[in-house]
Amino acid sequence: MQHDKFDGALAAALRTHEKTGAPPLAVFLEIEPPLNDKQKQQLQQWGIHAEEGDTTLTAYVTHTAITALSALPWVSRISLSQVSRAMPRPRMP
Repeated sequence: MQHDKFDGALAAALRTHEKTGAPPLAVFLEIEPPLNDKQKQQLQQWGIHAEEGDTTLTAYVTHTAITALSALPWVSRISLSQVSRAMPRPRMP
């Protein structure tokens, strides 16, 4: 597993996430296009579909899949998907 490809939130989640039997994690995969047919097949084995020109993919994957995906040289980063919240607008005096 290549931890240098993980953001802090994913690294923390993997430390507390069971390796087997736990639900998949929602992640963003940053890839280096263009993908060839073999690379697309590697993604498809984990249920991930990539279109021509995609650079960021969203996926629900297991700990095992994250380990395998992090070893692929054309996967540059894996980040935990998180819900963003709008910051409250400051009140003007």
